[in-house]
Amino acid sequence: MARQQEPDLWINLKPSKWLHAITLGAHSLAMAACSLTALAISLKAVMMIGIAIHAIHALQQAKNTAVTLQHSHAGGWTLGGEAVSVSASSTISPYAVFLHLKGLKNKRYNHKTLLVFYDALTEDDFRQLIVRLKTSFKIQASSNG
Repeated sequence: MARQQEPDLWINLKPSKWLHAITLGAHSLAMAACSLTALAISLKAVMMIGIAIHAIHALQQAKNTAVTLQHSHAGGWTLGGEAVSVSASSTISPYAVFLHLKGLKNKRYNHKTLLVFYDALTEDDFRQLIVRLKTSFKIQASSNG
């Protein structure tokens, strides 16, 4: 019996509440560590302002970034309309997927890591993404050796 071709995968990533919380937590810890240093108060203030500015920038960037991830067996992976290669060093867990990407034509996504938390997708889309990644890694491994 012939294996039926899977339909193309088309996923729109939403802003993740987990990423938002982790970003806030990391920046809060950085500000706490900065306040506990034995530096002059003016230097502590400058460092804390820098951390706060970076936190605001990181949160706005994560909130305003809409990413579309696509996969087809004929064309491979695309991110935002640009062809990318997903490295086998990408990590898949039940709560997050760490995609290590390399741009194929344009170097915009050269050596980029895309962190996809489970709350950035619907439950079905997250499951489909994991299945498609696992099957595409098996296909790559079998074709390479």
